[in-house]
Amino acid sequence: MAEPPGPGNPMALHDHSPGPRRPSVPGAVFLAAASLVAALLLFSTVMKLAGKPPKEAEAAGHWALVVGQVAAAGLIVGQRRRPWAWSAAALVFAMFGGVALFGLVNNAKSCGCFGALHVPPAVTLTLDATVVGVSLALARLAGAGSMWLSLLASALLPMSAGGAMYAKRILPPEAATWRAGGALADAIKDAGAPAIAPQAPAPAPSAPPVAGALPTGEPTPPARLDAGISMTAQQALLLLPKASPAYLKGAPAPAWLDALTVAIAEKDDAKAALLFVYSPHCDVCRQYLPFMESFAKAPDAASKPLRVVLLDKADLEKFDIPDWAWPASPTVLLVSGGRIVHEWGGHDTPQPVDINAALASRGKAYVDEMAAKHVPLKQ
Repeated sequence: MAEPPGPGNPMALHDHSPGPRRPSVPGAVFLAAASLVAALLLFSTVMKLAGKPPKEAEAAGHWALVVGQVAAAGLIVGQRRRPWAWSAAALVFAMFGGVALFGLVNNAKSCGCFGALHVPPAVTLTLDATVVGVSLALARLAGAGSMWLSLLASALLPMSAGGAMYAKRILPPEAATWRAGGALADAIKDAGAPAIAPQAPAPAPSAPPVAGALPTGEPTPPARLDAGISMTAQQALLLLPKASPAYLKGAPAPAWLDALTVAIAEKDDAKAALLFVYSPHCDVCRQYLPFMESFAKAPDAASKPLRVVLLDKADLEKFDIPDWAWPASPTVLLVSGGRIVHEWGGHDTPQPVDINAALASRGKAYVDEMAAKHVPLKQ
C-alpha cells in the first residue's frame, strides 16, 4: 500500500508538486487595464506628432504634453499595482475630460486630444469618463482606503475645470461666427473700408445679388470696431490689400499679397481669380496643391483669363485671420470684379484648367452663372 504524503515520504510530495504559477485574477485585471490606458495615451501621442507642428509660442506646451503622456503610459504599466498610480490616472483623465466637455458644449468638431485624427468631443468625453471610473475602481482594488478615495473624488471636479479653462485658451471656437477684431479691425478702420453691415433679407432685385461683395445701398450704422466686425474669413481676405499697410509698417509686401492685390483689383468681368487658401499640413490640400501650382507658374499664366493665387493659412494668420476661421480646408474662392462669385471647399475643389476653359469660351456669362448659384461656405 502506498504511504500517504508526509514528512516520512518526501517523494510523494514531489510527485504532487504544482505546475507553473498562474497570475492572480486581480493581477491580470491590473495588467489588462494598464495596457489599455497606456495604449490610449501612446495612440494620442502619435496622432499629436502626426498633426501639424505647433506655433512657436505653443511649442513648449505641446512637447511637454507629448513627453508627459509617454511618461504617464510607462508609469501606469510599471506601477499598476500601486493605488497612487491609478489615482494619478483618474486625475489626468478628469482634466482631459474637461477639455472634451468644453469642446462638446461649444460644438467643436474635435477637441484636439488625438491631434491629426478628428474625434467628436462626445466620443472623447466618453473615453475619458470610462478611464476615470476604471481608475477609481482599480485604486480601490490596489488598496486605497475610503478617505483616500473621498479626497480623490473631490479633486476630480477642479481637475475637469482646469481642463476646460485650458481648452478655452487653445481650442478654436469652430461653431462660432468669426469676428474680425484687434489689429485687423483697426487696420480696416484706418484704411477707410466700409463697415460690414448685419445681414438682412434683401428685396427681390431685377438681377440676383452677388454674394461676397460688401454691402451697398442705404447707409447703415458702422459696426463696433472694439467688439469686432462681423464678416467671414473670405470677406476679410478681400479687405487685406487695404488693411495691409497697418501690418507691414513700411516693410515690403510679400509676393502672395501682391498677387492677391492684383487679383482683387481686376475690373474685367470676363476674367477671374481662383484664390486657393490651404494648409501644407492638410491631406486634401496637398492633393490639389500641385495642380494649382502648375497652373499659377505656367509660362503663359499672365495671358490666361484665370489667375490662380496660392494663400497659405499660416501667412494669413499674421494678418489676424486665424486658421480655424476658414470653413473648409482648402477653401477656394472664385473672385471677379473684386467680388466673391463662387466658393468651394475640401474635395469639391475644382480644377483650374476647367474654369479657365469656361472663362475662355463664355467669359462674363460664366461668371454671372456662377454668381447666380453661389452659396457661401459656412463654418
